[in-house]
Amino acid sequence: MPPYKTAILFLLATWWTGGFSAPLDGSCVEGGVTYQNGEIFICPNSSGCVKKRCDNGVISIVEEGCSRDGVCIAVSANYTSSTCRTYTCVKTTGSDGIVTYAVQLLNTKCRDSNGVCFTPGERFTLVNNGTTYPSCTCSVTSDGTASYTCSSTSTQQSTGSCSYNGVTYQSGQTIVITTCIQKLCQNGVITTSQDGCSFNGACLAVDTTTEVSCTSYRCSKTPQADGTTIYAVKVVSSRCKDANGACHNPGESFPLVIGGKSYSNCTCTIAADGSTSYSCSSTSQQTSSSCLYNGATYQNGDIITINSCNKRRCDNGTATTIQEGCLFDTGCITVGGSAEKDCRTYTCSKSVQADGSVLYSVNPSSTRCKDANGACHNPGESFPLVIGGKSYSNCTCTIAADGSTSYSCSSTSQQSSSTCSYNGVTYQTGDLITVNSCIQKRCDNGSTSFVSEGCPLNNACVPVDGQVDYNCKTYTCVKAVQPDTSVLYSTKVISTRCKDANGACYNPGERFALVISGTSYSSCTCSVAADGTASYSCASPAATTCTVGGVTYQSGATFNTSACIQQKCDNGVVSTLTEGCSYNGACISVNGEYITSCRSYTCTKTLQSNNSNLYSVKLVSTQCKDANGACHNPGENFPLVIGGHSYSTCTCTIAPDGAVSYKCSSGHQPSAGSCVVSGVTYPNGAVMNFTTCMQERCENGVITTLHEACPYNGHCIPVDGEYTDNCRKYTCTKTVQPDNTSHYAVKLLSSQCKDANNVCHDPGELFPLVISGTTYNKCTCTIAADDMVSYNCSP
Repeated sequence: MPPYKTAILFLLATWWTGGFSAPLDGSCVEGGVTYQNGEIFICPNSSGCVKKRCDNGVISIVEEGCSRDGVCIAVSANYTSSTCRTYTCVKTTGSDGIVTYAVQLLNTKCRDSNGVCFTPGERFTLVNNGTTYPSCTCSVTSDGTASYTCSSTSTQQSTGSCSYNGVTYQSGQTIVITTCIQKLCQNGVITTSQDGCSFNGACLAVDTTTEVSCTSYRCSKTPQADGTTIYAVKVVSSRCKDANGACHNPGESFPLVIGGKSYSNCTCTIAADGSTSYSCSSTSQQTSSSCLYNGATYQNGDIITINSCNKRRCDNGTATTIQEGCLFDTGCITVGGSAEKDCRTYTCSKSVQADGSVLYSVNPSSTRCKDANGACHNPGESFPLVIGGKSYSNCTCTIAADGSTSYSCSSTSQQSSSTCSYNGVTYQTGDLITVNSCIQKRCDNGSTSFVSEGCPLNNACVPVDGQVDYNCKTYTCVKAVQPDTSVLYSTKVISTRCKDANGACYNPGERFALVISGTSYSSCTCSVAADGTASYSCASPAATTCTVGGVTYQSGATFNTSACIQQKCDNGVVSTLTEGCSYNGACISVNGEYITSCRSYTCTKTLQSNNSNLYSVKLVSTQCKDANGACHNPGENFPLVIGGHSYSTCTCTIAPDGAVSYKCSSGHQPSAGSCVVSGVTYPNGAVMNFTTCMQERCENGVITTLHEACPYNGHCIPVDGEYTDNCRKYTCTKTVQPDNTSHYAVKLLSSQCKDANNVCHDPGELFPLVISGTTYNKCTCTIAADDMVSYNCSP
């Protein structure tokens, strides 16, 4: 078959962004056209991909990008076309102030008969002039032109069947990808029969909108650079909810309950950030003896229980507070009251929101210092302390504004007695102090010294800097002293060998016997990647399938283990095609860079002790955003819009945790109690969703977290919560970093085995299984230390 080629054209869009004199009425002028204050307009020649807004005489960019195939590609974002070409949008500003947006080709892959993309050198099936070629490759020139080459051996398309991800489907058969995404095989051509997002227990079709609890949501579909597609549900508009739960547009009149009082004539307004404000006529207050609270009617004298700390009573139409407070550590703190835990005092505060509801929040109000026996002391008081295994009798402390504690001990106060104090317990000289199964200390005349130290591994101990072989891996124990003088011990894999059918270990290149999916191979070798992953290669009979997470894939099939990780089965060996971190609906490649709202993030990949990889999103740097969306470093001057007011000269500072503070030399300042995040002002009480699984609220100038969770496979796993998917149980962990930011990571807790009916089983249980089209009724499974699942079936 002769090779054929394709080519690409690029379109440029340019316009002027220079300065102008703002009219006094707050309108804006650009390109000789006048726009009213608050008006959003589309820039000419941008194909609808560049939108701006007039804000009190200042023009700011709302959206910017390049047009390609009828799709708007955001600046620096990637878009993969149906022809397997990946593009990005590049923005440049010339010395004359002219901004140019250009589509740039990043890479080209090869497209098979089903529209699946392959890297040059990989083999795939291709149909040309009605002839099917099962073994084709391609090459791509520097200009992005793809040439295809197929072997002379061909087969005729005889049944109209389709191949998708290595599975053959008959004509008319439905290909179920997810509950809401389905395709149809029609005479060898795959078409999409259902396309949508999973939302609220149902399917929401792409580009359609539904309303839940007075908020409208839309399903959007975004192609990624790796050929995958991200489906996301986004909020598009909000309405106001009345006392009965019905929804109303701003300006309409409806009943409402505020502060326990019922009103018949209320209206609302909705701000640009989605926050809602209510206004009720004082003459519309109802005089009925019953009370309406959260949509429920209570009779006069009824007790309304909100939670264990908050109760109301219906008193002739008014819900009167009889108990109020904050939930705290299995108990209650009364409003204005306080409670102490771990030498930190917490106070319960109460604030009335814009909709009349009441918010109760617990905040730390003061901190004291903990001594060697766990007792609390104020700064300046003297107390005993143990630092670095040494006991001191005369120590004091200071507490910084952020609540961090520093300790200072008199060198002459080091105790010279023969006893030692460790974690509040007193030991005599010569006593052994057992920290855990691998760490022991001895009390030597008032000081503690190490007798043994190491890391636990499989009911044994790995000495610090020593080596232990286990399960064909060599481990060492790493000791690191932390800033607070505590010691962290961690186990690290330093080398990997390959295990044969009998559990013996071999070096890469040596030959040995192996059993794969119940088939015995007498001559196998292995290779070990830099990340410690072992790959096996065996002589005939050749392995053709791969089993990952209890699912069997045919050779050549590609599959996603998460939204941003795609793997491929090559004759029994699993290889990784693309890998990255999911963040804010996008994929960040490992060690790549993703910039949003003047913050730069990267994706890190860490090999865990169980030989699995942990992918984490890390904040790299932060800049400040001006009124036009441009980014600036601290110390630079720039314009800014705060609370609808324009400032011509502003600067910013960035705290160690990445929080940005702005200061403007003239004009109006934000109202008291509001919060400024990345150049945007949020009023007191506003709720903000910066990521899919994180929700925060502005409370008197301080941002507090309402909900925090880890995104995983389209779901949000709460911190320390559990989520089961594909017979694997995951949790979300939260770690506070040295820069005071929080790191959230999904961690695998446990694995089970999946049977033919998708039911989960523990190792040792019997269950049915289908392998290569054959059904086995008596199968068991084993789960290795790295959570890989192996199956064993009897005829």
